[in-house]
Amino acid sequence: MKRTTAAIVVGLAASIAALSTVASAQASEPVEANVRLSAPIDISCPETFPRACLYPGDGNSAPAKVSFHRKFASIERVCFTVRFEGDLVDPGEWVIFSLAGESGAGFQNVSGAPIAARELCYAEGFHDEELGLFMDGKQRVEVYMGQGSATLASVKVHITAR
Repeated sequence: MKRTTAAIVVGLAASIAALSTVASAQASEPVEANVRLSAPIDISCPETFPRACLYPGDGNSAPAKVSFHRKFASIERVCFTVRFEGDLVDPGEWVIFSLAGESGAGFQNVSGAPIAARELCYAEGFHDEELGLFMDGKQRVEVYMGQGSATLASVKVHITAR
């Protein structure tokens, strides 16, 4: 009886180990893109509240080319990390990300202090159309000011894909 129980336990442990290996092989790993950006770059929106710069334009945007040098079968999320230096994103100012020439997601500084860095992610199930733009492994992105001014120092883009 002891040998049978031991064999079942060993067999069960081997099955669990095999499943764990398969699960870890299928786990998503973030892939960082090559981002071409002439940084640092000053971006500013001349409009004041209640008006805003709703689209990228001369002086208020920093265009960047993003390339992952590969295609993706499916994408779980795309995350942008932006860093500012000198002129930071002050309270009340907002930054927008434009994908494929369309206005996109962004953030407003609602804190009481300037922001030097921020991450923004598009996630599967919420932003499927935007994620689809990255399936070929490249995309044109513009970071622009909706209100205010800032000096963009860098942009990093990560994709978590299967």
